[in-house]
Amino acid sequence: EPIYSKYMLSFITEQFNLNLVEGVLRQRLLISIIKEILEDKGIIVIRNGDDLMIDGKKLSVSIATKSLTSILIHTGLNIISEGAPVKAAGLQSELGIHNIKDFALEVMRRYSEEIEDVILASTKVRGV
Repeated sequence: EPIYSKYMLSFITEQFNLNLVEGVLRQRLLISIIKEILEDKGIIVIRNGDDLMIDGKKLSVSIATKSLTSILIHTGLNIISEGAPVKAAGLQSELGIHNIKDFALEVMRRYSEEIEDVILASTKVRGV
């Protein structure tokens, strides 16, 4: 199905040494972090897999796939909902988030810190 938004905030990541299941888990982690940040702003968000919904309207699109050498993740958030082919919510139009750059930087910072923390935590244990 075609997916369209006039203005969208896109997060695109390429990560190496992962299988597709790990890539989907990282995709879900990214979605969960976005949900957390929105909830910190008092916005009620429903997550269903890799979809974020606001009042029954779709805020996000996301896909994880595998290339020959990496995992690729794209997550897009509507900035405005106008013109979308489904009932959609937008960061600016419905949620009142106007500083998209600061929002994006916060998402990327939290995601990077979480991945780094997971890797660090995996080095603290001994095999049994």
